[in-house]
Amino acid sequence: MTKQLTTNDTKQSMTPAAQKNGHNKAEAKQGIDEPLFKTDLLFDHLAVQPKLTVGKPDDEYEKEADSVADCVMCMPDHAVSSSSNVSQTGTNQDDALSTITSTNDHTIQCRRIPDASDISNLLPGISSPDVAANYEGLRLAIQRQLDDMSPADIAMVESSLLFNPTIVDAMATDDYTNFLDLMLAIQFVNPDSQLGNPADIEVGPRNATETANLSTLVSNTEALIDEVLLPANRVHLEQVFGYTDPTTLDAAHVTTAVNRYTAGKSAMRSIHTADQIITDRSGYSSETYVAGMANSTSIFLDPHVMDNPGDNSSQVTMLHEAMHAGTSSVGDEGYIGTPNFDAMPTTEKLNNAAHYEVAARRLRGMGHSYTGTIFTPASSLPPSAQPTAAENGAQIVNTWFEDSWSNAGDIYLFGFDHIYKNPSDWNTDVEPGVHYSQTLPYWSKVENLTTHNRSVDPADPNNPPVTLIDLALSEGFVRRLGDAAELVPGQDVDILSDETTYLQSSDPEQTALTAAPTDPNAHANALLLIVLRDKLRSLTRSSFHLDDPQTVRVLHAGPMFPNRAPVDFP
Repeated sequence: MTKQLTTNDTKQSMTPAAQKNGHNKAEAKQGIDEPLFKTDLLFDHLAVQPKLTVGKPDDEYEKEADSVADCVMCMPDHAVSSSSNVSQTGTNQDDALSTITSTNDHTIQCRRIPDASDISNLLPGISSPDVAANYEGLRLAIQRQLDDMSPADIAMVESSLLFNPTIVDAMATDDYTNFLDLMLAIQFVNPDSQLGNPADIEVGPRNATETANLSTLVSNTEALIDEVLLPANRVHLEQVFGYTDPTTLDAAHVTTAVNRYTAGKSAMRSIHTADQIITDRSGYSSETYVAGMANSTSIFLDPHVMDNPGDNSSQVTMLHEAMHAGTSSVGDEGYIGTPNFDAMPTTEKLNNAAHYEVAARRLRGMGHSYTGTIFTPASSLPPSAQPTAAENGAQIVNTWFEDSWSNAGDIYLFGFDHIYKNPSDWNTDVEPGVHYSQTLPYWSKVENLTTHNRSVDPADPNNPPVTLIDLALSEGFVRRLGDAAELVPGQDVDILSDETTYLQSSDPEQTALTAAPTDPNAHANALLLIVLRDKLRSLTRSSFHLDDPQTVRVLHAGPMFPNRAPVDFP
């Protein structure tokens, strides 16, 4: 059965399998379903900097400083100041990175809880296991919001309660009036804490202004690609794609890159002509750091990108997505700023969309352009210049988090969000031979949602397979994975410092690292634990859970929609 892109426009229908056929990753991992879209971070991370970014400008950096504003503006006042906790780097306004440290080591989430009036039918006065599961999910969603609020804001929430003396009292029992009281108080203090409308995910231009902006963006990006391909600028392509060792230039690799730029430009124009460039007006993309997604027939852009066609950052984001659309082998093998980005093998660079940004960044005077750097495969460098075992381990775990983030986003959009909008599809195929009902309860348990704990009925609006509570929890889960990727250190000194600071003698990861200090996988496993337990501190619950590392592993390993029951996850 054909599945819609979950839009109320006349967008193309694609089955998950058909979407995957259009954009296999350059190096498919054994046993992993390819993502339905190639998904790119709205604000990626500085891997060498264990400080949290309020968003992830462009593809490291697929979105840049001015695009951080939407998220920053919805934060409590205490989170943004001129103190030393907030810093900017970069060469111009397009490249400023807003960074912020947090006492609880994770970024503030702009929206997290549904509007109380939208879920009243899920929380009736009668008690049942299904109702109890909804309350438990809502508690977690609310607790996540409270965890990211300042003491002053929490005090303001508490003083705004009408029927309860404290927040603890409001959440103590499964009572709708008490929860309503608390949710209204939270939204009074932070109006942007409300979950967006899922119906506004994946929509096209809604008016003449948006239509004109998109046309301008496409034209500007075409001009940018043309500029990159001028003979005078070939040196940038040579430096990024051409060198197989520090002194050997292979012109054939540069030709391949040129052909892929041309293919991307053509695909972008065709997709625009077919009215298949879409955006998100619900806030989902900003919340989960999605700057763009693309396959051979569709491109999805964050609304800031579509609405600001003159911004260099918007054009670079569109260029990145066009590279995915134009060549099926071009995936996301590493974002700008991730460990060893300028030392990847030539084949990986040619099959990695972020590398095609570098020349454009240089020409527009943007940051993170590696000006003058010759991208040389690490294997061709002398031993002293090659990444260390710890740095290779950081690259491995960074890939785990990026893949998990991307896969979780696809599961949200093409699984939970689809069934929320189309509950009658519950017992139909999401993949050939696999019903939604045979895979989403498993992912519900992995992400700690409510679906797997309820006796769902797709025909009952009071107990559907997926609720707004599930969407809020899943959206927050995707965001947490994006946050986790930010917390992976990239430099040897920082990695070893983290391992010394956080690992405990009782940790199996410490034992393995002591036994094999030159094994990148030992460092990867240690960093996975450190990021989840000691830095992020909460992924699926309000605090670290022993299952969290396994959560990342199963999301990274795939497949996307397996025929698995909740019992198959620890």
